[in-house]
Formats: sequence, structure tokens, C-alpha cells
Amino acid sequence: MITYKPCLAFDTLCALAHNNVKCVRDAEPAVQAFMAMIREGLQLPPAVQKLSKVLECHFSLDDIEKMSVGELADIYPQLMANAAALHPSTEFLLKRKDDIAEGLRRMAEYDFEKFWRLHFYDALINFCDVYAKYMETFDLTGLLNDVKIIRQVNKVAQAATLCFAQTNSLAVEKIEDIRVYVSFFSSGTSYMLNINSYVQGYLPEHLKTPDRLMCTLAHELCHGFMSGELARLYQHAYNNDPFLHQTHWFLINCAGSTDEEELVVAIENFIAVRNGLRTLEQAKENIGNHRSLSCMPIAVILFDLLSKEPEIPSDINKWFIQCFESGYVDIGNIKSQADSLFGNFSAKFNETWNSDNPHTAEKCKKYSPLDVQNETT
Repeated sequence: MITYKPCLAFDTLCALAHNNVKCVRDAEPAVQAFMAMIREGLQLPPAVQKLSKVLECHFSLDDIEKMSVGELADIYPQLMANAAALHPSTEFLLKRKDDIAEGLRRMAEYDFEKFWRLHFYDALINFCDVYAKYMETFDLTGLLNDVKIIRQVNKVAQAATLCFAQTNSLAVEKIEDIRVYVSFFSSGTSYMLNINSYVQGYLPEHLKTPDRLMCTLAHELCHGFMSGELARLYQHAYNNDPFLHQTHWFLINCAGSTDEEELVVAIENFIAVRNGLRTLEQAKENIGNHRSLSCMPIAVILFDLLSKEPEIPSDINKWFIQCFESGYVDIGNIKSQADSLFGNFSAKFNETWNSDNPHTAEKCKKYSPLDVQNETT
């Protein structure tokens, strides 16, 4: 069973994190003015998944669904410090602790909840109803069976991605009672909460493209598979290849993704091809131009090999590890390897990097290129 619903707490955090996203840029002037007032003078991290993880480390999803903005503003500053001990990936939020607290204080003071219910709630409820009925028309058996193979290969790795309050109540391999929280301010971004729930952006146009909806479902449910050994190999690659170092920096700092993202994108598209949601060429195009950013060369390289497999590898971690250890992923030549598989990939990324998008342009100025001579293996 899949349930679709809005959630005030998650949408509040999305609104706090996502400045200048398309949904705000295209919104009516009252919405733009309200959000500008909330964010004025603050430096807020775009890492909405990590902001949400702070809540998950302390509360069940049922409790989070009931939270008001005032409650969120009161408890969140202290939760950040506690969450850093429980889930180290959230520690960097402490650098912006005061700005985050102030942003939430303003949202409570200016009654973001009333604003949200007035401008967005009805549209979100209607979208969730249409979304649920629409997804019921599709047979998801094959797709979910493929996801189960990914989820079963490394239960230890997946358990590490769960919030402590939920690790005892969920079987990693089970796919049941899936919750999808639809967020207006998440815009085009979706992100995993735990193994059976995720946040999905409010994108009515996706109802016209069922492959997008089902691929998002597969993508988010596959997150959490990455083993420590695979993570270290990927980190070694981007710390020793200048082009990958730059694309990875953009992926993390501008696109707000995680180290696992490139591998999940490769898996998602392989599952899509296997289940007739995309042709091979459509999948390659989707990866090469992912979210119109072209910043995932490892996804391009690994999908090209993965797409030749007759079945999903029984242990996807071992399969990816072999790709790195065998030298198939050609560290030091990632740029040319990606270009050979997806023509002009590096040129497309350069367009992304040099664009005048205000959401990324200022951040890119802070990038420090990899000094290969000083790198140690």
C-alpha cells in the first residue's frame, strides 16, 4: 500500500532550505515576498534531507505529521546537537545552527502554517488524491521485486541509514505501507526519509509521464544500499580525479545530493529499462542530462556496463566494487571516459558550472580545484 499526503513539518524544512527553487521563482508575488522575508540575511544550507534527518532521529513519522511550526521552532535547535551524535551526517548543520533556528523562529512568528494552508494545502491534497488513484492503475510487481534484490544485498549498510527509532520496527527487505510526503517547496527534488518513505516534490506535470513517478519510487526505495567499502572506493575516485572531484563537489554542494546518488541513478535507470519504463537510449539520455545538470559521470560509466547485465546482480555492492577495483572506472581519465559514452558530457557539465543560475553561481566561486600533485592515495 502506498499513501500520499502533505506534511507541514517536512514542507517547512523544504521551504527553509530551498531558496530560489523554480516553485518559488514562478509563484505569485505574495509567496516570493513571504519567503524573502523569512530568509533575509540568513545563510541556510540546501541539505533538506539532513534537516529532515534531525527530526527522524527523535520522532516517529506519525509524530512528525502532527507537528506545528511553533513546535518545530521550539525544539529544533536542541535536536540538532543531539542528532549529530546519533547520525554524524547531520553534524555540519551545527555550523548554521543559529541561522536555522532564526529561520524557523521567523516562520513561526509570521505564521507560515496559515500561509501554507492558504496557498498550498488544497492543491497538495488534490494532487495526492490524483497521484494515488493514478498509481493504482499500474502493476508495480516487477519494479518492486527488482528493488527487493537491491535492498537485500546489504542489510548492514541499509540499517545504518535508518533512524534509531525505526531500526527495530522495520525489516529492511520488506516493502510495505510506503509513505510518500508531497511537498510544494521540495520542487523537483525527492529524497529518502527511511526505507519505506520519502518526500516527493509537487509536480503535477509528472502525472503525464508515468515513468517519472515510478522511477522516483524505485530510486528512493533503493537508497541505503551502499557498503562502507564501496563508499571508500568512490571517495578515493573523486579525491584522485580532477573532473570527478569537480562534478562531485557540484553534486553535493549545489544539487544537494549524497555520495550514493550516482550509483542509485544508475540502478534506477537499469530497473526502468528492465520494466519497460524507459528505452536504453532514454535511460542514457536521462543519466547524461540528469536534472539538466550533467554532473554524474560515474552514473554514466557504471550504467553503460550495468545495462549489459541480463539480470540485476545478486550483490550490487560487490558488482560496483569490482568496477572500481578492476580499473573499469578509469580514475584519472573520468572526463574522457564519460565523453566517450555520452558525447560532450563534459561540455554539458561546463555549461551547468558556468551558468548564471543564482542558486549555483555564487557557490561555484568557492570551489577549490583538486591539486593532483598533492593528493595521496
